[in-house]
Amino acid sequence: MSPFHRYAVSAVLLAAMAQPVLAKSTGGLIGDAIGSVARAAGNGSGSEVAEGMVSAREPAGLVSLLQDLGYRAELDVDSAGDPIIHTSAAGVGFSLYFYGCLDNRDCDSLMFSAGFDRDQPMTPAQINEWNRKTVVAGAYVDDEGDPFLESYMLTGDGIPASVFEGAMDEWEYVLGDFLDFIDW
Repeated sequence: MSPFHRYAVSAVLLAAMAQPVLAKSTGGLIGDAIGSVARAAGNGSGSEVAEGMVSAREPAGLVSLLQDLGYRAELDVDSAGDPIIHTSAAGVGFSLYFYGCLDNRDCDSLMFSAGFDRDQPMTPAQINEWNRKTVVAGAYVDDEGDPFLESYMLTGDGIPASVFEGAMDEWEYVLGDFLDFIDW
């Protein structure tokens, strides 16, 4: 990656972190910004994903890997027409949203996301306490005070399946911690 592209990626990441993430169905500021920079740097070029690698570009391959790892995984389409995978861990359902998609395919990143409809709303101050203590996944509350946990992963043209498996292990661990935190 050229120095210009490294600078551009850094600038977009810093700018995106200062902005709220938009609804998942629109791709959101972070997903669009990072996906655009990655594509400009030559990722998401339409080449096939190499053997032993997984990518958001091949949702069926991610479903297959998840099933091989013992997860139930179902491929679907979200309201924008992008792929989405529904699965579960730590006894609760969650989804893998696809970002950086071109015409609902050739996606370059994923967002692990779990939301919880609580009877007792949580406050932003409570969620901020979580965010101060963790780096693996961030949390927010929606307009009803329901907590959500999310973790972003750039896959580009492919990452080793073992890296994705490690990310799933981390996600399952942090999801369990989050369940304790929100008294679920």
